[in-house]
Amino acid sequence: VTGIHAPASLKGYEDVLLSERERLFIEQGGPRSKFTLGFDYVAGALDTDLKVIHYGPQTLGTFDGTAAGVPNAHYEAKTSADLA
Repeated sequence: VTGIHAPASLKGYEDVLLSERERLFIEQGGPRSKFTLGFDYVAGALDTDLKVIHYGPQTLGTFDGTAAGVPNAHYEAKTSADLA
């Protein structure tokens, strides 16, 4: 978000119209990178599935916001695996 263009009657209320938390949700509501690598193995009645999923880092705002002294929630990159 590079700017908030409010109507003249709402000038000065830009932080209310689009709070820091909502701006961060728009900008980083999901990680910028996500990778999935999947493997399937079938042998007779045996059917297995392995997925390795990597999520990139992201920062999300809090309800109180940094103006109230509450730091944003920062999530580091994570990798997980699912086996079925």
